[in-house]
Amino acid sequence: MRKAYLFARRPKKYKIYCKLINSYRWQLLRRKKFLANPLCEDCLAAGRVTPTEEVHHIVPVEDGNDEAEM
Repeated sequence: MRKAYLFARRPKKYKIYCKLINSYRWQLLRRKKFLANPLCEDCLAAGRVTPTEEVHHIVPVEDGNDEAEM
């Protein structure tokens, strides 16, 4: 819900984010990351084994200041 709230306040940023995650290049990078790390990194750090559902970001995308930081 936090993402929806932040992006509702920043519609331009949301548009850029959507374009990014739907790009061919991102889809390839995402697939490579899933193949290299099939288990959730955060869960493993907490001692749980859980399949990966999303790409882990060191800095959450919604916290980036501009397109280069997303």
